[in-house]
Amino acid sequence: MDATPAWDDLRVLFAVARAGSHKRAARVLGVDPATVSRRIAALEETVGQPLLRMAGGRRVPTDAGARLVAIAERMQHDLVVAQRELGEGSEEPRGVVRVSTVDVVATAVLGPALRAMRKKHPDVILEVIATPQVLDLSRGDADVAIRITKPKEDGLVRKRLASLDMRLFAHPKLLERCGIDARAPGDGAGLPVVEYTGALTAVPETDHVRARLPRAEVVHRTTSVASVMTAVLAAQAAGVVPGAMLPPRHGLAELAIEPPPSRDVWLVVPPAARKVPRVRAACEAIELAFERLATRQAR
Repeated sequence: MDATPAWDDLRVLFAVARAGSHKRAARVLGVDPATVSRRIAALEETVGQPLLRMAGGRRVPTDAGARLVAIAERMQHDLVVAQRELGEGSEEPRGVVRVSTVDVVATAVLGPALRAMRKKHPDVILEVIATPQVLDLSRGDADVAIRITKPKEDGLVRKRLASLDMRLFAHPKLLERCGIDARAPGDGAGLPVVEYTGALTAVPETDHVRARLPRAEVVHRTTSVASVMTAVLAAQAAGVVPGAMLPPRHGLAELAIEPPPSRDVWLVVPPAARKVPRVRAACEAIELAFERLATRQAR
C-alpha cells in the first residue's frame, strides 16, 4: 500500500459493497455514478490492487476490498457514535440531519418541513436522501428515515406519521382517448397504466389493480412514486398515487374500483439519535408536516 486511503474513498467503497453497484451507491451517497467510479479508481490506485469484482450481476469486494470494507464499517460506526455524543452535548439545535425517504415525500411533504425548520431552527440543515431503498440507520446511512413500509429492524424508535389513501387516478384526456368511463372502467381494456417495480415490486397496490383491471396495459414501470404521479398528471397512463400528495386542483379522475389498501408512513430513528437536539428538532418538523398533510387529506 503506497499511501493511507482517504476516508471519503473508504466511505464510497463501503457504499458500493453494500449496494452492489456504482449507480445504487451513488443514490445513497447523493452523488453521481461517475464520482463513485473515480473514488473507487483512486482508492485502488492507492492500495495497488483491485478492490471490487463482478459476481452474480453485483459488485462485490475482493479479499483486499473486504478488509478495507471492514475497516470502513468500524470507522463509520465510531464516527456516528461520536457525532451523536457531540450533538447530544449541544444545547441549541445545529448541524446537518440526513433524512432518508421516497421522492414523493421529499417533494410533497418535506418542502413545507424545510421552510418551518428554517424559521424555527436556522442552524439546522435537513439533507434529504430521496431513494426507494431502505437505508441502515444503525450504521449511519441516515439520521432519520420516513418510510412507506413498516420498519422491521429491532432497536429503532418508530412512530406512525400518517395513513395515506392510495387511489387509482387518470387524467380526463387519457380516459377520453381510451374511451373509458372513470365511473365504470370495466376490465380496463385499452387503459395504459404505470406500476411500481424494483425496490417497490412487493407493493399491494400493483396486485390490487391487476386483479381488478386484468386487461389494462402496463406501459411503464418505475421505482419512483413521483414518476407515477408525473405520468398520471401528463395524461400518459393511469396510476396509483396518494391523493393527499397530488397538487391542488389537479383535475384528475379517480377510477371507480375498490380502493387499494391505505399505506402507513413511519418515522424511524435510532434511540441515541433521537436525544440529539438537531435530530429531535428535525423529527418535530417532520411530524408537524404530516399533521398538516392529514388535515388536507381529511378535507
